[in-house]
Amino acid sequence: MKIHEDNFTELYNPQINHIERELQPDSIADEDICGWSGTMYETYGNEEDYVKHQNHKHVWTIVECDDDEDGNSVVCICAGLHHINREGYFITEKPWESGAEYVEIVFELDN
Repeated sequence: MKIHEDNFTELYNPQINHIERELQPDSIADEDICGWSGTMYETYGNEEDYVKHQNHKHVWTIVECDDDEDGNSVVCICAGLHHINREGYFITEKPWESGAEYVEIVFELDN
């Protein structure tokens, strides 16, 4: 089930990466501590370990996809823990339901 990019945060509420939050000074806003407005967990080390120990229905993977026919970069946020072409993870407050949920984001080339 495709979810519109604008609805993902509202529907599932990705949590702030608390591991990175603890490493940064309080003067840095939550949304500036790491990628995706402070909600992305890395694919290695203690952040990956933390993600792997969460309820799998609350985990989403940011996956690099093939470019579209116009050469624009495409990224998908897929329900579940994936390893191929992964760029990072989210942990959400609300669980996904079927595992077929995804968000497709197209980064258009500047011409």
